[in-house]
Amino acid sequence: MTSTLNSPLLVQVDSNGNGSLDSREIEVLLNSLAGDTLGEGRRVSKAEIRNVMEKVDSNKDRRIAFDEFIRVSARCPHAMLQA
Repeated sequence: MTSTLNSPLLVQVDSNGNGSLDSREIEVLLNSLAGDTLGEGRRVSKAEIRNVMEKVDSNKDRRIAFDEFIRVSARCPHAMLQA
């Protein structure tokens, strides 16, 4: 069983309020991280988003729950960009 999002950043990114992140919400998060780390204007590609979803969504429900997010982001602050 996965827990729902309980991080202020993740709650902010969870635009539909369902307690997990879908691919569109992951795109928003990754574009924010990419701008912070790789320079303004850097946008993630659809392939990068698919890659993150495939690697982070361990239960394959097409959503990233809080525990899935924490598992990958605990490795480093910008691990989602490297997933």
